[in-house]
Amino acid sequence: MGDRVALLKRLYEAFNRKDLDVLLASAHPEIDWPDFVSGGRIKGREALREYWTHQFGLVDPDATPIEFRELPDGRIWVKLHYLIRAVGGGIWADEIRTNTVRFRDGLVDRMDWDEAP
Repeated sequence: MGDRVALLKRLYEAFNRKDLDVLLASAHPEIDWPDFVSGGRIKGREALREYWTHQFGLVDPDATPIEFRELPDGRIWVKLHYLIRAVGGGIWADEIRTNTVRFRDGLVDRMDWDEAP
């Protein structure tokens, strides 16, 4: 679990910096990601780049991991403090949420939102 947790810590830091190159380099080419804006799922690196570019134009999210747990199926469950600021000011959300992350070939393959550990 140590290598995957270290990777996730680096990715949350990159997310908070809005560093798409670092984020996408650690994403599997067939990444499967939740679409928080419109619902549904984002599939593939380029679609995820477009999604994040659009999202970061609307909001300034900050995700700070609090706890990591390895699940029996190998996924990593992450409890995090999620702060979403509107671009230009104001806080949209300040809450504790969870991400569950699956890996393939050493890369992030899928992320799910608010699953119980």
